[in-house]
Parts: sequence; C-alpha cells; structure tokens
Amino acid sequence: MVLTVLGVCGALVFVVPLVALLVKVPWRSIGDVASEGPIRSALWLSLVTSIVAALISLVLGVPLAWVLARSRLPGRNLLRAICTLSMVLPPVVGGVALFLAVGRRGLIGEPLERWFGISLPFTTPAVVLAVLVPRVGDQPPRASSAARTGAKLRRCSGQGPRSR
Repeated sequence: MVLTVLGVCGALVFVVPLVALLVKVPWRSIGDVASEGPIRSALWLSLVTSIVAALISLVLGVPLAWVLARSRLPGRNLLRAICTLSMVLPPVVGGVALFLAVGRRGLIGEPLERWFGISLPFTTPAVVLAVLVPRVGDQPPRASSAARTGAKLRRCSGQGPRSR
C-alpha cells in the first residue's frame, strides 16, 4: 500500500506539469502568441539548436556507440563511464563543466578566443553544445545491446523478429 501511494506521488511529478500545460496554454490564441517577436525567436532558436544537436548526435553518437559496444579500444570501460556521467550527474554540474571547458577562460574556450577569435558563451553554438553534451552518452538500452550482440538495426528498433 505504501509503495502504491509513493508510486502515485511519483507519477504526479510527471502528470501534473503535463496537465497544467494542456489546461493553461491559451490554445485559441496560440498562433498570435507564438508569432510575437520574442516568442518566435525563442521557438526558432529551440528548433534550430535541436535539429543541429540531433544531427551532431547522429554523426558522433553512432560511431561512439559502436566503439563502446564493439571495439577493443584500451580504456573503453573508462570512456563508457565518462559518457554515462552525463546521465547521472545533475544538470547544474554539466553546466559548470561546460562553462569550465568552453567559457572565455575555459580549458578550450580561452585558446579558441585567443588564437581564432571565437567566443562561445551566449551564442547559438553554445546552446547547441549545451543541448548536445548531456545526450552524447545516451543510448537506448536495446540499441547498445544490439550493437554488442551484432543484431541488425531493424531488430533493435522493434521492426524485426525478437530474439528470446
């Protein structure tokens, strides 16, 4: 009984914000609201950064998943652990890590600005990086399992016969 009550409370953490979104959004005037300057700019930035981050994740994430699942690379387990950190650490820690890496005085940010005049903070590429980094290590469990066993992509996507 206690687990059921706690489970329902846990579900409410996800359900209540979704219901609030559905109830509180002014659906009749959504077109007018979304076309206002600042909101349109924010939506456009979200769309562009999400698409670019998804493409980069595809180009870098698939080879990374293959390396982690199939290669005999020395230090592969350490690399897997580092990639997994982004899924278990709080977002604030990821943000601080990004800041220390690509900020104006960061490990990479300072040489980028000094040598090439590139400054990432408060730019669209910085937003893409912030969206991308927490997801680089993310892999659906079935996809990583399929990569380890050599299964076909269609099998891990649920379109082929399942192995028992």
